[in-house]
Amino acid sequence: MSTHFDPHQFGVTLLECCITCAVAAVAMSVAAPSFSEHVSKQRLILSAKQFAHDLSFARTEALRRQSTIAISFDTSSAGSCYIIHTDTQGPCTCPSAGQVQCPDDAAIIKSAFFESGNDLRLSANVNVMRLDPYHATVTPTSSVTFAHGNRFAIVERVNVLGRVRTCAAIGHIAGHQPC
Repeated sequence: MSTHFDPHQFGVTLLECCITCAVAAVAMSVAAPSFSEHVSKQRLILSAKQFAHDLSFARTEALRRQSTIAISFDTSSAGSCYIIHTDTQGPCTCPSAGQVQCPDDAAIIKSAFFESGNDLRLSANVNVMRLDPYHATVTPTSSVTFAHGNRFAIVERVNVLGRVRTCAAIGHIAGHQPC
């Protein structure tokens, strides 16, 4: 029996295909955890940036309306949230996902909710921040923390002028100085 090589035949053998699949599987098993970590960090960074943008928006709204705007922070068993609303005697709350409760005289401008089943959570050292349109100030100054489990956290520190300084409280997050 003679073997004959035909230069016009192209293709791969079953063995070559199996080896390629095995190498690809090993590479994917190494890359998958770091990809998941990257996605978690990006969601955390995006949430913190969105808050900073929403704070700037609230300052603009206070000036436009010539009335005090408030940002309420709330945590419940359903999750945590921040609500931008017109100033009232009491803070707004988020007792369940997608629902915001405010006193009757408050107008809700915007809200963001972080479900408790999600690893991403929000906490603040104040219940309500108020943005004064006449003095262009934020009171009280505060720290708002966005955390992903116990692995990563970003802190947004808001000063009296409403400017935000961002730092990484837990874990290394590219582009963020440690707190």
